[in-house]
Amino acid sequence: MASKVRGKYRLIVVSHDASLTGAPLLLLNLLKLLKEKWEGELLLVLGRGGELRDEFEKISRVHILKGEFYGRRKVRALSVFDFLLYRWKTLVLYMKIRKSDIVFSNTIANGRLLQILRKRGVSVITYIHEMESVIHYYKKHNDSQLSIKNSDLILYPSLAVKKVLVKEFEIANDKFAQFRYYFPKTDCFENNNRKSVREKWAQKFNVSENDFWIVGMGTGTKRKGFDYFVDIAIHVIKSGRNVVFFWIGALIDKDLEIAMKEKLKSEGVEQNCILVGSIKWNLCNLQPFDLFVLTSREDPYPLVVIEAAFNFLPSVIFSENGGIGEFVKEDAGWQIKESSIDLMGQKIIELSKNKEEVLRMGNAAYNRALNWHFDEYNALENFDLLLSNLKNKLK
Repeated sequence: MASKVRGKYRLIVVSHDASLTGAPLLLLNLLKLLKEKWEGELLLVLGRGGELRDEFEKISRVHILKGEFYGRRKVRALSVFDFLLYRWKTLVLYMKIRKSDIVFSNTIANGRLLQILRKRGVSVITYIHEMESVIHYYKKHNDSQLSIKNSDLILYPSLAVKKVLVKEFEIANDKFAQFRYYFPKTDCFENNNRKSVREKWAQKFNVSENDFWIVGMGTGTKRKGFDYFVDIAIHVIKSGRNVVFFWIGALIDKDLEIAMKEKLKSEGVEQNCILVGSIKWNLCNLQPFDLFVLTSREDPYPLVVIEAAFNFLPSVIFSENGGIGEFVKEDAGWQIKESSIDLMGQKIIELSKNKEEVLRMGNAAYNRALNWHFDEYNALENFDLLLSNLKNKLK
Protein backbone atom coordinates (compact mmCIF):
# COMPACT_ATOMS: atom_id res chain seq x y z
CA MET A 1 0.00 0.00 0.00
CA ALA A 2 1.08 3.56 -0.61
CA SER A 3 2.82 4.69 2.58
CA LYS A 4 2.15 8.37 1.92
CA VAL A 5 -1.57 7.68 2.36
CA ARG A 6 -1.69 5.19 5.23
CA GLY A 7 -2.33 6.81 8.57
CA LYS A 8 -2.16 10.33 7.20
CA TYR A 9 -5.86 10.93 6.68
CA ARG A 10 -9.02 10.09 8.53
CA LEU A 11 -11.78 8.63 6.40
CA ILE A 12 -15.31 9.85 7.15
CA VAL A 13 -17.52 7.09 5.73
CA VAL A 14 -21.15 8.07 5.12
CA SER A 15 -23.80 5.45 4.30
CA HIS A 16 -27.44 6.25 3.62
CA ASP A 17 -28.44 3.53 6.09
CA ALA A 18 -27.49 0.10 7.46
CA SER A 19 -30.17 -1.89 5.66
CA LEU A 20 -29.67 -5.44 4.48
CA THR A 21 -29.25 -4.33 0.87
CA GLY A 22 -26.46 -4.25 -1.68
CA ALA A 23 -24.73 -0.90 -1.10
CA PRO A 24 -24.44 -1.16 2.72
CA LEU A 25 -23.29 -4.80 2.41
CA LEU A 26 -20.51 -4.03 -0.03
CA LEU A 27 -19.46 -1.08 2.13
CA LEU A 28 -19.37 -3.34 5.17
CA ASN A 29 -17.10 -5.79 3.32
CA LEU A 30 -14.70 -2.98 2.42
CA LEU A 31 -14.70 -1.50 5.93
CA LYS A 32 -13.91 -4.87 7.51
CA LEU A 33 -10.91 -5.11 5.22
CA LEU A 34 -9.80 -1.55 5.99
CA LYS A 35 -10.12 -2.13 9.74
CA GLU A 36 -7.92 -5.20 9.51
CA LYS A 37 -5.31 -4.06 6.98
CA TRP A 38 -5.40 -0.27 6.59
CA GLU A 39 -3.61 2.09 8.95
CA GLY A 40 -5.86 5.11 8.51
CA GLU A 41 -8.56 6.22 10.96
CA LEU A 42 -12.25 5.54 10.29
CA LEU A 43 -15.29 7.54 11.39
CA LEU A 44 -18.62 5.98 10.40
CA VAL A 45 -21.82 7.94 9.77
CA LEU A 46 -25.23 6.43 8.97
CA GLY A 47 -28.18 8.45 7.78
CA ARG A 48 -30.42 5.85 9.41
CA GLY A 49 -29.98 2.57 11.25
CA GLY A 50 -30.92 -0.87 9.95
CA GLU A 51 -30.29 -4.59 10.25
CA LEU A 52 -26.53 -4.20 9.72
CA ARG A 53 -26.03 -1.54 12.39
CA ASP A 54 -24.41 -3.95 14.86
CA GLU A 55 -21.96 -5.10 12.18
CA PHE A 56 -20.95 -1.51 11.45
CA GLU A 57 -20.47 -0.84 15.16
CA LYS A 58 -17.96 -3.71 15.36
CA ILE A 59 -15.73 -1.68 13.05
CA SER A 60 -15.95 1.74 14.67
CA ARG A 61 -18.25 3.97 16.64
CA VAL A 62 -21.24 4.83 14.48
CA HIS A 63 -22.93 8.24 14.31
CA ILE A 64 -26.60 7.91 13.29
CA LEU A 65 -28.08 11.19 12.12
CA LYS A 66 -31.76 10.35 11.78
CA GLY A 67 -33.94 8.57 14.31
CA GLU A 68 -36.09 5.55 13.55
CA PHE A 69 -39.22 7.63 12.89
CA TYR A 70 -37.60 10.58 11.09
CA GLY A 71 -39.91 11.78 8.31
CA ARG A 72 -42.71 9.45 9.41
CA ARG A 73 -44.26 11.34 12.32
CA LYS A 74 -47.92 12.32 12.14
CA VAL A 75 -47.63 14.77 15.03
CA ARG A 76 -46.03 17.98 13.75
CA ALA A 77 -44.30 18.81 17.05
CA LEU A 78 -42.51 15.46 17.02
CA SER A 79 -41.58 15.93 13.37
CA VAL A 80 -40.03 19.32 14.16
CA PHE A 81 -38.16 17.83 17.11
CA ASP A 82 -36.74 15.07 14.91
CA PHE A 83 -35.57 17.64 12.37
CA LEU A 84 -33.90 19.82 15.01
CA LEU A 85 -32.17 16.77 16.49
CA TYR A 86 -30.93 15.82 13.02
CA ARG A 87 -29.55 19.33 12.50
CA TRP A 88 -27.82 19.19 15.89
CA LYS A 89 -26.21 15.83 15.09
CA THR A 90 -25.09 17.18 11.72
CA LEU A 91 -23.51 20.20 13.45
CA VAL A 92 -21.66 17.92 15.89
CA LEU A 93 -20.36 15.90 12.95
CA TYR A 94 -19.35 19.08 11.15
CA MET A 95 -17.28 20.16 14.16
CA LYS A 96 -15.52 16.78 14.30
CA ILE A 97 -14.23 17.04 10.74
CA ARG A 98 -10.74 18.32 9.99
CA LYS A 99 -9.44 19.76 6.74
CA SER A 100 -7.17 16.74 6.28
CA ASP A 101 -10.15 14.36 6.30
CA ILE A 102 -11.60 12.61 3.27
CA VAL A 103 -15.34 11.99 3.10
CA PHE A 104 -16.34 8.71 1.44
CA SER A 105 -20.06 8.81 0.59
CA ASN A 106 -21.55 5.45 -0.37
CA THR A 107 -24.56 6.72 -2.30
CA ILE A 108 -25.87 9.55 -4.45
CA ALA A 109 -28.50 10.23 -1.75
CA ASN A 110 -26.22 12.23 0.60
CA GLY A 111 -26.03 15.46 -1.43
CA ARG A 112 -27.40 17.91 1.14
CA LEU A 113 -25.19 16.48 3.87
CA LEU A 114 -22.12 16.64 1.61
CA GLN A 115 -22.83 20.31 0.91
CA ILE A 116 -22.61 20.99 4.66
CA LEU A 117 -19.48 18.88 5.25
CA ARG A 118 -17.78 20.36 2.20
CA LYS A 119 -17.62 23.73 3.95
CA ARG A 120 -14.92 22.29 6.21
CA GLY A 121 -12.62 22.07 3.21
CA VAL A 122 -12.64 18.28 3.00
CA SER A 123 -12.17 16.17 -0.11
CA VAL A 124 -15.17 14.06 -1.13
CA ILE A 125 -15.35 10.69 -2.88
CA THR A 126 -18.82 9.46 -3.81
CA TYR A 127 -19.38 5.83 -4.72
CA ILE A 128 -22.54 5.68 -6.81
CA HIS A 129 -24.49 2.44 -7.16
CA GLU A 130 -27.75 3.90 -8.45
CA MET A 131 -29.45 3.93 -11.86
CA GLU A 132 -32.03 6.26 -13.43
CA SER A 133 -35.11 5.74 -11.26
CA VAL A 134 -33.25 6.13 -7.96
CA ILE A 135 -31.22 9.08 -9.26
CA HIS A 136 -34.44 10.79 -10.34
CA TYR A 137 -36.04 10.06 -6.97
CA TYR A 138 -33.22 11.83 -5.12
CA LYS A 139 -33.28 14.69 -7.58
CA LYS A 140 -36.56 15.76 -5.97
CA HIS A 141 -34.69 17.09 -2.93
CA ASN A 142 -31.58 18.07 -4.90
CA ASP A 143 -29.50 15.28 -3.33
CA SER A 144 -28.40 13.77 -6.65
CA GLN A 145 -27.30 17.14 -8.04
CA LEU A 146 -25.50 18.16 -4.84
CA SER A 147 -23.71 14.81 -4.60
CA ILE A 148 -22.23 15.34 -8.06
CA LYS A 149 -21.45 19.02 -7.42
CA ASN A 150 -19.69 18.37 -4.10
CA SER A 151 -17.66 15.33 -5.16
CA ASP A 152 -14.02 15.53 -6.23
CA LEU A 153 -14.04 11.92 -7.40
CA ILE A 154 -16.93 9.67 -8.44
CA LEU A 155 -16.57 5.90 -8.24
CA TYR A 156 -18.77 3.50 -10.17
CA PRO A 157 -19.07 -0.32 -10.14
CA SER A 158 -20.12 -0.80 -13.76
CA LEU A 159 -19.93 1.05 -17.05
CA ALA A 160 -23.74 1.08 -17.11
CA VAL A 161 -23.73 3.33 -14.02
CA LYS A 162 -21.13 5.65 -15.54
CA LYS A 163 -23.15 5.90 -18.74
CA VAL A 164 -26.26 6.95 -16.81
CA LEU A 165 -24.31 9.55 -14.80
CA VAL A 166 -22.77 11.09 -17.91
CA LYS A 167 -26.21 11.26 -19.52
CA GLU A 168 -27.83 12.83 -16.45
CA PHE A 169 -25.09 15.26 -15.39
CA GLU A 170 -22.55 15.59 -18.26
CA ILE A 171 -19.63 14.75 -15.94
CA ALA A 172 -16.08 15.00 -17.28
CA ASN A 173 -14.27 11.69 -17.70
CA ASP A 174 -11.36 12.66 -15.41
CA LYS A 175 -13.77 12.89 -12.47
CA PHE A 176 -14.55 9.14 -12.70
CA ALA A 177 -12.81 6.00 -11.52
CA GLN A 178 -14.06 2.41 -11.59
CA PHE A 179 -13.83 0.56 -8.28
CA ARG A 180 -14.79 -3.08 -8.16
CA TYR A 181 -16.72 -4.55 -5.25
CA TYR A 182 -14.71 -6.54 -2.73
CA PHE A 183 -15.90 -9.79 -1.13
CA PRO A 184 -14.23 -11.33 1.92
CA LYS A 185 -12.97 -14.89 2.09
CA THR A 186 -15.58 -17.35 3.36
CA ASP A 187 -15.13 -21.01 4.31
CA CYS A 188 -17.91 -22.18 2.02
CA PHE A 189 -15.81 -21.25 -1.00
CA GLU A 190 -13.42 -24.08 -0.13
CA ASN A 191 -15.53 -26.41 2.02
CA ASN A 192 -18.43 -27.27 -0.24
CA ASN A 193 -21.30 -28.40 1.99
CA ARG A 194 -23.85 -28.13 -0.79
CA LYS A 195 -25.27 -31.65 -0.36
CA SER A 196 -25.94 -31.38 3.38
CA VAL A 197 -27.34 -27.83 3.08
CA ARG A 198 -29.57 -28.91 0.20
CA GLU A 199 -30.90 -31.80 2.29
CA LYS A 200 -31.89 -29.37 5.05
CA TRP A 201 -33.67 -27.04 2.62
CA ALA A 202 -35.47 -30.00 1.03
CA GLN A 203 -36.71 -31.16 4.43
CA LYS A 204 -37.68 -27.68 5.56
CA PHE A 205 -39.76 -26.87 2.47
CA ASN A 206 -40.86 -30.41 1.58
CA VAL A 207 -39.37 -30.47 -1.91
CA SER A 208 -37.24 -32.99 -3.77
CA GLU A 209 -33.45 -32.68 -3.73
CA ASN A 210 -33.40 -34.13 -7.24
CA ASP A 211 -35.40 -31.30 -8.79
CA PHE A 212 -33.76 -28.36 -10.54
CA TRP A 213 -33.63 -25.47 -8.05
CA ILE A 214 -33.82 -21.87 -9.26
CA VAL A 215 -33.33 -18.95 -6.87
CA GLY A 216 -33.89 -15.21 -6.91
CA MET A 217 -32.96 -12.85 -4.09
CA GLY A 218 -33.72 -9.29 -3.04
CA THR A 219 -36.46 -7.15 -1.59
CA GLY A 220 -39.78 -8.19 -3.06
CA THR A 221 -40.58 -5.09 -5.12
CA LYS A 222 -41.37 -4.35 -8.75
CA ARG A 223 -37.99 -2.67 -9.15
CA LYS A 224 -36.35 -5.98 -8.24
CA GLY A 225 -38.74 -7.75 -10.61
CA PHE A 226 -40.48 -9.89 -7.99
CA ASP A 227 -43.59 -9.99 -10.20
CA TYR A 228 -41.45 -11.06 -13.18
CA PHE A 229 -39.98 -13.83 -11.02
CA VAL A 230 -43.42 -15.17 -10.13
CA ASP A 231 -44.59 -15.05 -13.75
CA ILE A 232 -41.45 -16.86 -14.92
CA ALA A 233 -41.88 -19.48 -12.19
CA ILE A 234 -45.47 -20.13 -13.29
CA HIS A 235 -44.36 -20.39 -16.93
CA VAL A 236 -41.60 -22.91 -16.17
CA ILE A 237 -43.41 -24.98 -13.53
CA LYS A 238 -46.43 -25.46 -15.81
CA SER A 239 -44.14 -26.71 -18.58
CA GLY A 240 -43.97 -29.97 -16.67
CA ARG A 241 -40.31 -29.82 -15.68
CA ASN A 242 -39.27 -30.94 -12.20
CA VAL A 243 -38.26 -27.53 -10.92
CA VAL A 244 -38.54 -25.53 -7.72
CA PHE A 245 -38.28 -21.74 -7.52
CA PHE A 246 -37.17 -19.95 -4.33
CA TRP A 247 -37.33 -16.22 -3.63
CA ILE A 248 -35.14 -15.09 -0.71
CA GLY A 249 -35.83 -11.64 0.70
CA ALA A 250 -38.34 -9.51 2.53
CA LEU A 251 -41.60 -8.79 0.68
CA ILE A 252 -41.84 -5.13 1.59
CA ASP A 253 -44.56 -4.24 -0.95
CA LYS A 254 -47.58 -5.77 0.77
CA ASP A 255 -50.01 -5.18 -2.09
CA LEU A 256 -47.62 -6.87 -4.50
CA GLU A 257 -47.06 -9.73 -2.04
CA ILE A 258 -50.79 -10.39 -1.75
CA ALA A 259 -51.29 -10.21 -5.52
CA MET A 260 -48.41 -12.60 -6.26
CA LYS A 261 -49.44 -15.12 -3.60
CA GLU A 262 -52.98 -15.14 -4.99
CA LYS A 263 -51.59 -15.62 -8.49
CA LEU A 264 -49.45 -18.59 -7.45
CA LYS A 265 -52.40 -20.16 -5.67
CA SER A 266 -54.79 -19.63 -8.55
CA GLU A 267 -52.29 -21.25 -10.93
CA GLY A 268 -51.82 -24.16 -8.52
CA VAL A 269 -48.03 -23.87 -8.35
CA GLU A 270 -47.44 -22.44 -4.85
CA GLN A 271 -45.79 -25.69 -3.71
CA ASN A 272 -43.06 -25.22 -6.33
CA CYS A 273 -42.54 -21.47 -5.91
CA ILE A 274 -41.42 -20.91 -2.35
CA LEU A 275 -41.29 -17.43 -0.83
CA VAL A 276 -38.60 -17.92 1.81
CA GLY A 277 -38.67 -14.42 3.30
CA SER A 278 -35.74 -12.63 4.87
CA ILE A 279 -32.85 -14.68 6.27
CA LYS A 280 -29.61 -13.68 7.98
CA TRP A 281 -27.06 -12.58 5.41
CA ASN A 282 -24.23 -14.98 4.64
CA LEU A 283 -22.15 -15.35 1.49
CA CYS A 284 -22.98 -19.07 1.53
CA ASN A 285 -26.77 -18.64 1.49
CA LEU A 286 -27.01 -19.57 -2.19
CA GLN A 287 -24.97 -22.74 -1.87
CA PRO A 288 -27.81 -25.31 -2.25
CA PHE A 289 -29.23 -24.02 -5.55
CA ASP A 290 -28.56 -24.79 -9.21
CA LEU A 291 -29.23 -21.52 -11.02
CA PHE A 292 -29.64 -17.86 -10.11
CA VAL A 293 -32.25 -15.71 -11.87
CA LEU A 294 -32.00 -11.91 -11.87
CA THR A 295 -35.32 -10.35 -12.81
CA SER A 296 -34.63 -6.72 -11.81
CA ARG A 297 -36.09 -3.97 -13.94
CA GLU A 298 -33.08 -1.85 -12.95
CA ASP A 299 -29.93 -2.89 -11.09
CA PRO A 300 -26.53 -1.20 -11.44
CA TYR A 301 -24.27 -4.13 -10.51
CA PRO A 302 -26.19 -6.45 -8.19
CA LEU A 303 -24.18 -8.15 -5.46
CA VAL A 304 -26.48 -11.16 -5.55
CA VAL A 305 -25.09 -12.27 -8.93
CA ILE A 306 -21.54 -12.15 -7.52
CA GLU A 307 -22.67 -14.01 -4.40
CA ALA A 308 -24.24 -16.64 -6.66
CA ALA A 309 -20.99 -16.93 -8.61
CA PHE A 310 -19.01 -17.50 -5.41
CA ASN A 311 -21.36 -20.43 -4.81
CA PHE A 312 -20.76 -21.81 -8.34
CA LEU A 313 -24.14 -20.63 -9.61
CA PRO A 314 -24.35 -19.04 -13.05
CA SER A 315 -27.07 -16.46 -13.65
CA VAL A 316 -29.77 -15.74 -16.18
CA ILE A 317 -30.29 -11.98 -16.50
CA PHE A 318 -32.08 -9.32 -18.52
CA SER A 319 -29.05 -7.75 -20.17
CA GLU A 320 -30.54 -4.29 -20.81
CA ASN A 321 -31.60 -3.66 -17.20
CA GLY A 322 -28.23 -2.80 -15.62
CA GLY A 323 -24.51 -3.45 -15.60
CA ILE A 324 -24.11 -7.03 -14.42
CA GLY A 325 -23.86 -8.21 -18.03
CA GLU A 326 -20.29 -6.89 -17.85
CA PHE A 327 -19.60 -9.70 -15.38
CA VAL A 328 -21.77 -12.44 -16.91
CA LYS A 329 -20.54 -11.86 -20.48
CA GLU A 330 -21.03 -14.97 -22.66
CA ASP A 331 -19.40 -17.58 -20.45
CA ALA A 332 -20.64 -17.06 -16.86
CA GLY A 333 -24.38 -17.12 -17.47
CA TRP A 334 -27.01 -16.21 -20.03
CA GLN A 335 -28.26 -12.79 -21.10
CA ILE A 336 -31.84 -12.27 -22.26
CA LYS A 337 -31.82 -9.16 -24.44
CA GLU A 338 -35.31 -7.98 -23.60
CA SER A 339 -37.44 -8.20 -20.47
CA SER A 340 -39.42 -11.13 -21.79
CA ILE A 341 -41.06 -13.60 -19.40
CA ASP A 342 -41.38 -16.15 -22.22
CA LEU A 343 -37.75 -15.90 -23.35
CA MET A 344 -36.31 -16.20 -19.84
CA GLY A 345 -38.72 -18.99 -19.00
CA GLN A 346 -37.75 -20.88 -22.14
CA LYS A 347 -34.04 -20.50 -21.33
CA ILE A 348 -34.58 -21.89 -17.82
CA ILE A 349 -36.51 -24.86 -19.27
CA GLU A 350 -33.58 -25.56 -21.63
CA LEU A 351 -31.06 -25.34 -18.78
CA SER A 352 -33.06 -27.68 -16.56
CA LYS A 353 -32.43 -30.31 -19.25
CA ASN A 354 -28.69 -29.57 -19.49
CA LYS A 355 -27.16 -29.54 -16.02
CA GLU A 356 -23.67 -30.11 -17.45
CA GLU A 357 -23.79 -26.72 -19.16
CA VAL A 358 -25.06 -25.11 -15.96
CA LEU A 359 -22.14 -26.61 -14.00
CA ARG A 360 -19.64 -25.44 -16.63
CA MET A 361 -20.97 -21.89 -16.56
CA GLY A 362 -21.05 -21.99 -12.75
CA ASN A 363 -17.35 -22.81 -12.64
CA ALA A 364 -16.60 -19.95 -15.04
CA ALA A 365 -18.66 -17.56 -12.88
CA TYR A 366 -16.77 -18.69 -9.77
CA ASN A 367 -13.38 -18.10 -11.37
CA ARG A 368 -14.37 -14.64 -12.60
CA ALA A 369 -15.68 -13.71 -9.16
CA LEU A 370 -12.34 -14.76 -7.64
CA ASN A 371 -10.36 -12.77 -10.20
CA TRP A 372 -12.47 -9.61 -10.06
CA HIS A 373 -13.83 -9.38 -6.53
CA PHE A 374 -11.82 -11.47 -4.09
CA ASP A 375 -8.24 -10.14 -4.12
CA GLU A 376 -7.87 -8.13 -0.90
CA TYR A 377 -4.37 -6.92 -1.83
CA ASN A 378 -5.66 -5.36 -5.05
CA ALA A 379 -8.67 -3.90 -3.25
CA LEU A 380 -6.41 -2.19 -0.72
CA GLU A 381 -3.89 -1.03 -3.31
CA ASN A 382 -6.64 0.39 -5.51
CA PHE A 383 -8.29 2.11 -2.56
CA ASP A 384 -5.02 3.69 -1.42
CA LEU A 385 -4.27 4.75 -4.98
CA LEU A 386 -7.62 6.51 -5.21
CA LEU A 387 -6.91 8.47 -2.02
CA SER A 388 -3.37 9.33 -3.08
CA ASN A 389 -4.39 10.44 -6.58
CA LEU A 390 -7.24 12.52 -5.17
CA LYS A 391 -4.96 14.39 -2.79
CA ASN A 392 -2.35 14.93 -5.48
CA LYS A 393 -5.00 16.19 -7.91
CA LEU A 394 -6.29 18.75 -5.41
CA LYS A 395 -2.91 20.19 -4.40
